[in-house]
Amino acid sequence: MLNAVRPFVRGARKLVAKSKLRSLPGNGFPQSVLPAAAYLVSEKTDERAEKIADRIEAERDRLASFGSQKVDILYSPKPGSAGSTVTADLRPSHGEVMQFSMEQVARTGKTRRWGLFMHLLAREHRSANILELGTCAGISGSYIGSSPHCQQLRTIEGSPALAELARSVLPLTVSNPTVINALFDEALDDILPVIEPIDFLFIDGHHEKIATLHYWQRVRPKLRDGAIVVFDDISWSQDMRDGWNELVREPHFSHAMDFGIVGVCIYRTAGTKPPRQWDLRAIAGVGKGVGNPHGWRN
Repeated sequence: MLNAVRPFVRGARKLVAKSKLRSLPGNGFPQSVLPAAAYLVSEKTDERAEKIADRIEAERDRLASFGSQKVDILYSPKPGSAGSTVTADLRPSHGEVMQFSMEQVARTGKTRRWGLFMHLLAREHRSANILELGTCAGISGSYIGSSPHCQQLRTIEGSPALAELARSVLPLTVSNPTVINALFDEALDDILPVIEPIDFLFIDGHHEKIATLHYWQRVRPKLRDGAIVVFDDISWSQDMRDGWNELVREPHFSHAMDFGIVGVCIYRTAGTKPPRQWDLRAIAGVGKGVGNPHGWRN
C-alpha cells in the first residue's frame, strides 16, 4: 500500500514546489538566487553545469572506491562546547577526532543536486572571491569554485588528512584553489587582514549555534555589499536550527532564505531592520524536522 501511495505524495509535493516557485518572480525575490531555486524544482540545468557535475561526481566515486580505508576527521562538538555567548575573542574548540571511511568522506560532501544548487548560486551571483569554512574532501568547494567567475577560492579545513585530499580534488575543476589546514579561527587570524572583499561565504564544518554565529561575525567586516552567505546544515540539530532562527533577525541581511538543508542570505553593509524571510523548504522538497547527529549518540 505504501509503495502505491508514494508516487502520489511525490507528485503532490512537486506541484506545491512549482506553485511556490511561480510566486517568487515579481515578489521581491533576489533575481540572482532564482535559477538555483528553480533548479531544485526541475533538477535540470545547462550542459556546461552538468559536465562540471559529471567530473566532480566521477572524483567522488573515485574517493568512495577506497571503501573502508580510514581517514581522521574532526566531528562537530555537542552544543555548549563553545559556551553560551558570542564574543569577538571566542575560540570554539574543535570536535572529537573520529575515523570515517573514505566512502563516508566521499558521501559527506554536498550531493550532486545540492552541489549544482551551490554552483548556480555562485555563478549567477558572479562571485569572484569565495571563502569556505569546512573543506572536507573538496566536493562542495569544487561545485562552488568551478563557477566561471571565480578568481580565488580559499577553503579552511582542520583535518590534515582531509586537507590533503582536497588539494588533489579541487584543482580538477577550480582554477585557483587555496586549501588552508588549520582550525577556523587560526586561519582567519592570518587571512582576514589581507583578503580581498568576499563575494561568497560558505560556513560549514562546525555545526554548533554559538560557533556558527561567531564565525559569521568574524568574517562579516570583510564581506562585499550584496555578498551571498550560505549557512550549511541549518536543520542538522535543534541547536543549529536555533542558530538559524537568530540569523534571520540579523539586520545586516536584506534577505534570509530557508531551504531546509542550507540557509542563504544576502549581505548588506548598512541595515536597521530584520531581513525579508523566505521559507523555501517546499521548493527544496525538505520537511520541517531537525536531525539527531549520529556522532553524538554515544
